[in-house]
Amino acid sequence: MNKQTFLHHFLLYHPHHHIKATFNKKRGYKKAAILISLVERKTQLYVILTVRAEHLHHHAGQISFPGGGLEANDITLKDTALRETKEEIGIDANYINVFASLPKLITSSNYIVYPYLAFVDNKHHIKINTNEVQSTFEVPLSFLLNKDNTQEINLMRHGKPVTTYCIIYKSHLIWGVTAQIINTLSSYF
Repeated sequence: MNKQTFLHHFLLYHPHHHIKATFNKKRGYKKAAILISLVERKTQLYVILTVRAEHLHHHAGQISFPGGGLEANDITLKDTALRETKEEIGIDANYINVFASLPKLITSSNYIVYPYLAFVDNKHHIKINTNEVQSTFEVPLSFLLNKDNTQEINLMRHGKPVTTYCIIYKSHLIWGVTAQIINTLSSYF
């Protein structure tokens, strides 16, 4: 799937909502934003994913999108996604064109995650911040959007059964919030 095909289909079927920060403030949710970075290589789009550093206290070694928590200097959540992308994998905002958002996602760890979609110029340079990221890799968007590549798995969390999504790409296991966001994106196709 190339950039034009993706845009045509996504914009045709996307509900054109805007992210609104409405949530139960009593629960103490923290805001975070991620960037779904789409890079066109020849005639196909790829998604940039990160492998989180092994020494991290939370989600060590897991696959994720670049992103993180809202900080005081961030004017918008889109700014959060762009800042975190620069901090984690070194892609400057000049190479990024944010064009849409997906519905926010509330996690079991009390975060509200705001996903943003962006095209990243294929001339970008990755510079990994080893304090946060172990490595990056790219997955063809067509692979991620293919519902046959996504499975539901049942886990136990704090003694309660939880269902989540799982995608296996080569040697990478994509699951949890990252797979949920991919599943949301695939629902438009």
